Amino acid sequence: MADPFVSSKGISFRLFGFPVLYRWTALAIPAYFGFQLSAVAGSPLRVIETMAAFGLAIGAAILIHELGHALTARAFGGVARIELVLLGGLTHHRYDKPVSNGQRALVSVAGSVAGALASLIVLLLFSDTLRRPDHIWEFALQFFVYAGLVWGVFNLIPFPGLDGSHILDAGVRAIAPEKAGVIVPVVSAVFGVAAIIGIYLWQGSFAALWLVIIFGPELVSLGSRIRRGRDESLYSEAVAAETAYRRGDLEAAATQAEKVLEEAQSEEIIAPMVDIRRASLSRLGRYEQLLAFESGLDGRRALPPVSLARVLARVGRLAEAESLARSQLPEPEAVAFVVELVVDQDARSDLDGLLGPESARLLVARVAEVESTHPQKARSIAALIASAPSAPPKERALARLTLGETPDVEGLGPVDQWALGLESAARRRDGAAFEHALRAIPDQTEGRVVQGRLHELGLFDHAARLGTELEPDAATWWLLARSFGRLGDTDRALWALEAAAAAGWRDATETAIHPDFAAVRTHPRWAGVLERMLVEV
Repeated sequence: MADPFVSSKGISFRLFGFPVLYRWTALAIPAYFGFQLSAVAGSPLRVIETMAAFGLAIGAAILIHELGHALTARAFGGVARIELVLLGGLTHHRYDKPVSNGQRALVSVAGSVAGALASLIVLLLFSDTLRRPDHIWEFALQFFVYAGLVWGVFNLIPFPGLDGSHILDAGVRAIAPEKAGVIVPVVSAVFGVAAIIGIYLWQGSFAALWLVIIFGPELVSLGSRIRRGRDESLYSEAVAAETAYRRGDLEAAATQAEKVLEEAQSEEIIAPMVDIRRASLSRLGRYEQLLAFESGLDGRRALPPVSLARVLARVGRLAEAESLARSQLPEPEAVAFVVELVVDQDARSDLDGLLGPESARLLVARVAEVESTHPQKARSIAALIASAPSAPPKERALARLTLGETPDVEGLGPVDQWALGLESAARRRDGAAFEHALRAIPDQTEGRVVQGRLHELGLFDHAARLGTELEPDAATWWLLARSFGRLGDTDRALWALEAAAAAGWRDATETAIHPDFAAVRTHPRWAGVLERMLVEV
């Protein structure tokens, strides 16, 4: 057993190679017994001793039970970890290769078998003591035997969430796999309700309350469990849609997600499929299809207002887009959207006095996004920002850079002056001034912001040069790879992508379809880099 590690979750250690977490909530039951026996304990120390004795007895009984599951799972090639929690224990196990229904049933039975064997051994070794216990530790030992035998048998009944329901699931799947997802939750719920009613009639409301606490969550979620069961046949298709999307095959992802949504009933499948179809249609530029898709969704899954307004604007429904923005968005976002919309319609006179500080900041970022592709639009918005009295000084200065004017840096802090100076040098192609500014980057966060702006502005060589001077993180590496990709430097782009993946960049979809990597996709190492991003760390 490894040395225990105490954390906010509980006490962690390893036993027979299995990670074990004894959660603090598991102390509630020993504390309950300590409280119940405190009247006869005689002193505070005896109360603590009572809690310790029953804590060890209960913990040992549960741990042996869970070890039965874990060791059997290991025998079938699985990997397991154990948790001791408020009302018992949990063994989480997974397998690298499929296991049969019979093996799954054996893993579930093994916990009760291990507990029963341990109890019988203790019963044989301490039979005389257990017949006439007269000390708290002997009572705890008696309880250990009781837990191993009685709780082990109880666990085999197909109550919701217990081993018996897992055994039932394995058995039904062996006979009628297509119906197991519905039969098992219904049967286990019937057993659970019958147990609550039976214990209430036999022992009263307090005993029944314990079963309500144990089985209640499973009974309450019966409807969703049945819907999940009905959707089991769709899981493989949902996984296929997700895999296609993550690999950048948007056409296949949109089609597969639509197919799944035609039959799915459970939120666990519907929600991710909605996200995948929506994102795929948007990235493919099929906005009419996207609007048709959105019209068939309920309010819980509605597209965010700003996104819906942009889609409406893209299909020419400008009046609807503006109305939605004004009614649903916070004022700064609404103003920024309306300004961009009006500029697109070449109706600048409607914008006098409209800009405020926050909307100006949003629009400055938008200007950087469109300057290299829609320069006239960028200049029109920049002119509005530069002349707006309520726009912050930094935003007015950035707007003047877009207009080709010299910015006014008076009143700006040193970090803002540095950012403006660096961008100005990059725009002027003044290599000496740019390199001079790189020698003293005053703030890493602002440096990353400027790196992004330079890339959006199409100043890829300067963005790459700045990126190599910043403290690297996943986003910095990824943006650096984009800049190298735009410059046609495929080897350095792949080098930066590999570094991004190593640092935790996991958006393989965005990488696979991003236009910045058009020149990199034919490289032999491209597929390997994407695979690395798909592996969770």
